[in-house]
Amino acid sequence: MHKLISILLVIGAYSVISLPAFAQNDSISTYDGWITASFDALDEDNNQRAEQCLKNAMRLEPANPQNGLLFVNLGTIQRRLGKLQDAEISYTCAISLLDENTVAYSTRASLYAEIEQYQKAIDDYSVVISRNPEDEDALYERALCRLMNNDTIGARLDLETIDKAMDKVDKAFGIVDFLITGGVTAFHIYYTGEDVVSTFKKTKSLIKEYIDECLLRGNIKEGDTIF
Repeated sequence: MHKLISILLVIGAYSVISLPAFAQNDSISTYDGWITASFDALDEDNNQRAEQCLKNAMRLEPANPQNGLLFVNLGTIQRRLGKLQDAEISYTCAISLLDENTVAYSTRASLYAEIEQYQKAIDDYSVVISRNPEDEDALYERALCRLMNNDTIGARLDLETIDKAMDKVDKAFGIVDFLITGGVTAFHIYYTGEDVVSTFKKTKSLIKEYIDECLLRGNIKEGDTIF
């Protein structure tokens, strides 16, 4: 009941916020109409309008069961606009309405990882994994968050779980050597590099190798902080 009241307060706030000119002049008057308008706005790369259209839809029908999914979409749009605190609120509302749907947890987890709140991200990914232990994406993202949170053992366990269901990529000891000798700066360059970001899935085994190679060389021991 308290969750529902909180969500209604969030939606209610949309009706007292002054609307942009394009929203004030719109002739749309239905829930589905505003949702369609939000999709059209996204097609036009107009995130501000898409955000307001979703808010208008929920303001018209605050108890509509589709609002959970709309909050997920709203949070993603707000992230694009740089409204990260608003996005967190939207994702949290989505979780309250879609508690059994792991999409809301995954999206909030990715937001927490983006703003470097790694423990919160780990907690959300753990909910996803508890409901689907073979979710490779969640396992991989949690492993990355655990690495950044200095939990090398937990990260290696997640990656080992993934490795049981995937083909290993080619060994890349040159990059591993670079990472080991470069430390945290090198890891951040590698982790945030454009080429790597576009091929995250291909690096799962490599990151596991990085940890294993550190252990083998004696650079670290089990439980050590490496970043």
